[in-house]
Amino acid sequence: MVGVSAIAHVASNLTFKADPNAVIPEVIAGIKSILKSAASSATVKRFVFTSSSTAAASPIPNKVFHIDSKTWNDAVVDEAWAPPPYEPMRAYAVYSASKVEAERALWKFVEENKPGFVVNAVLPDTVFGKILDRNLHVSTAGFVNALYKGEQQHLPPQWFVDVQDVALLHLACMTDPLIKNERIIAFAEPWNWNDILRIMRKLRPNEKIIDDYADDNARDLSTVDNARGNEILKGFGKSGFTSLEESVKGNIDGLQLVISF
Repeated sequence: MVGVSAIAHVASNLTFKADPNAVIPEVIAGIKSILKSAASSATVKRFVFTSSSTAAASPIPNKVFHIDSKTWNDAVVDEAWAPPPYEPMRAYAVYSASKVEAERALWKFVEENKPGFVVNAVLPDTVFGKILDRNLHVSTAGFVNALYKGEQQHLPPQWFVDVQDVALLHLACMTDPLIKNERIIAFAEPWNWNDILRIMRKLRPNEKIIDDYADDNARDLSTVDNARGNEILKGFGKSGFTSLEESVKGNIDGLQLVISF
């Protein structure tokens, strides 16, 4: 950490194991370790943690509820730590709980140790947008590719954020002296799969795109206080969060590195 002035902790356990004992303690230990190292350095002034939308809430289709910087997903922690058997369906809950508990450990460390650096957390929802590396069209970056190839996806409706907005929010948290000890809700707008398909047809009218999902009524009805994220992005030269269409376009343009449209 000698000579380091800012840290972005973006790593996480992505094994998606269903046993919480194989994931959560390791993730908590990881955040504690890097925080201790940062606290021992005289040069570190700012620390940003890549949390997750799931640290605030899990998507629940067609249910109205509110999400803001004070919202925590305690329910998914209970789900992850329920008694065995640890069936494969529990894997996503375990991943989500690891983000909850890691971020809680972050803020607990700040409260108890009062380190000499500013700490912020960014909570992104589903990330779409431009792909720069043909070998990295994985996770949410591969969803559009999968749809193009005719593979239906099963993630429930939720919110999204553009990858460049996420990057800019991290940069802001590491450099802007006005952003101090904040949870930044990085949610741009809600979507479902048919929204993505309609955008794909608009952007690539000559391509064969799979039919809409039969159920177009499933929606993420959560209300989200994303004003702070918008404000930060505007302060860094943007008009606010990137739109879904613009982000999907970036995804498609990036996928030209991987497949031929």
